[in-house]
Amino acid sequence: MQWLNENDDVSLEYLNGAFQRDKKDEFPPSSENSLFSNSVVDVFTQLTQCFGVVSKLECPDPEIWKRFMKRFAKTIVKVLLAYADICKKEFPNYVDDEKKACILMNNIQQLRVQLEKMYEKMGGEKLEEDVATILNELQASLNTVLDELAHRFAKSLEDRIAVKVKEMGDKLAAVKSTGQGTQRNNIANEADEVLAPLMDLLEDSLSLYAHSCEKTVLKRLLKELWKIVMTTMEKTVVLPPMTDKADISKDFERNLTPKQCAVLEAALDTIKQYFHANGSGLKKNFLDKSPELKSLNYALSLYTQTTDTLIKTFVSTQTGQGEAHWMFHRLMRLRMSYRFCSFLFLTNLRVRSASSLIYILCHYHVFLSSMLNCLFQPQPHPVSVLIFFFVLSVFVFIFSFMFCIKKHQCFSVHGWNW
Repeated sequence: MQWLNENDDVSLEYLNGAFQRDKKDEFPPSSENSLFSNSVVDVFTQLTQCFGVVSKLECPDPEIWKRFMKRFAKTIVKVLLAYADICKKEFPNYVDDEKKACILMNNIQQLRVQLEKMYEKMGGEKLEEDVATILNELQASLNTVLDELAHRFAKSLEDRIAVKVKEMGDKLAAVKSTGQGTQRNNIANEADEVLAPLMDLLEDSLSLYAHSCEKTVLKRLLKELWKIVMTTMEKTVVLPPMTDKADISKDFERNLTPKQCAVLEAALDTIKQYFHANGSGLKKNFLDKSPELKSLNYALSLYTQTTDTLIKTFVSTQTGQGEAHWMFHRLMRLRMSYRFCSFLFLTNLRVRSASSLIYILCHYHVFLSSMLNCLFQPQPHPVSVLIFFFVLSVFVFIFSFMFCIKKHQCFSVHGWNW
C-alpha cells in the first residue's frame, strides 16, 4: 500500500513530463493512423506497468486485494484528471490552430477509450461496486471535459459563422417576389444561392474536422456547430436586432416576405441534410427535436400570423419572461415598421416638406416601441395597460400628424390638398 501511495507522485511527475515533451514536439500523432498524440500513450503505458506490479502481488486475502484495487483506482483518477486539467488549461492557446485543437480533444477521447480497457483488465463487471463507481464517475468527468472543449472550440468559430450568416441574410433580402416566385425549382435555386456563403465556410471547416477528429469528437463538434448556426440564423436573419435610432426604412427592409420565408425554409432543409450527411453525421431525430431549430421554426411561423393575432398571443403570455418575449418584441417592431412604411408608400408626399412628416412618424414609432417595451415588464392588469397605451398612442399620432400637415401643408392624397 505504501508503494501505491508513493506511486501517485511518480505518476503525476511522469504525466507532466510526457505532456511537456508532447507540447515541445507540437503534438505529433503517436502513429501514422492515429489521431491522438504520444502523451496519452505514455500515460497509459506507465499506468499499465503499475497495474502489472499490483497484479503480481501474491495476496491470498480477498479483502486486502479489494483495498489494492480501490487504491489503484484512485491513482487512475488522479492521473487522468490531472491530464484533463492540463488540456483544459492549454486548450485556449490552440483554438486558432484547428489541427492541434482537434488533437487535444482526441487525446481526451483516447483517455476515455483506454480507461474502458483498463476497467476490463481490472475485472470489468466483476469489480467491487465501490471500485466500479470510482471508475464510472471518472468516465463521466472525462466526458464532461470533452464536451467543454468541443463547446469552447465551436464558440471560437462563432464570429466567422456570424459573418457568413450576415452575408446570407443580405442575399435573402435581395430575393424579390415575382410571378413565378413560388415555383419549387425557383425556390430551391434561390435557397442554394442564399446559402452559398455559409456552406462555403462549413465545407472548408468540416472537411478538415472529418480528417482530424475521432468520430466521437466530430459528432460533438457537429452538435455544437448546429446549435450556433441555428441560433445565429434566428437572431440575424429571422428576427434581426432593431436599429437604436428610428430608421423605419431599415426596419422595414428586414421584414421577411412570404417568398423569402419559403426560401429560408428550403435553406433550412438543405442545412439539415448537410449536418445529417446521409447518416454519417448527426441523427435526424436530434436535428428535428433540437430546441434551436424549434425556436427558429417558431419565429419563422410568426411571419404568417396577423398583427392582431400576435398582440393577442403576446398579451396572453405577458406575465412571463424569457426567449418568447424577446421573439415577440423583435417581430412586433418589425411589423410596426412594415405598417408605417406601407402607409407612407401608399400616399403621395410632397417633396418640399416630406422630411418633416417622416420626422414626426419616426418619433411616433419610437414612442410606440417604448410602450411595447413597457408591456414586457410584469403588470397587474396587462390588458388594461395595453388598451391605455393604445388609446394614448392614437391621440399622440393624430395630433402629430395634423400638426405637421397644418404647419407645412405637405400632404396630398388622390388630388386632395390638405
